[in-house]
Amino acid sequence: MRIFALIRKLYRYWRMAQDPRSPNIVRNLVYLGMAYTILPIDFLPGPLDDFAIISFLITLIRRFIPETVKETYSDTPKAS
Repeated sequence: MRIFALIRKLYRYWRMAQDPRSPNIVRNLVYLGMAYTILPIDFLPGPLDDFAIISFLITLIRRFIPETVKETYSDTPKAS
C-alpha cells in the first residue's frame, strides 16, 4: 500500500512541475532527477548516492514550487 502512496505523491509533484505557475527551475530539477535515475551513472557504488541525490532534488523542488500551486494540487482539502 505504501508504494501506491509514493507513486501518487511523485505524480502530484510531476503535475505541479508542469503547472505554468511553477518556475522553470522546478521543471529542470524534475528532468534532472529523472535523467539521473534512468542513466547508468553512479558516483558511489550501490543505491546510497541515488537516494541522497533524489532526496536533495525533491527538497529543492518543494522549496521552489509556489504555495498557490501546492494548494491547487494538495491531497487534503483545505480547512475553512
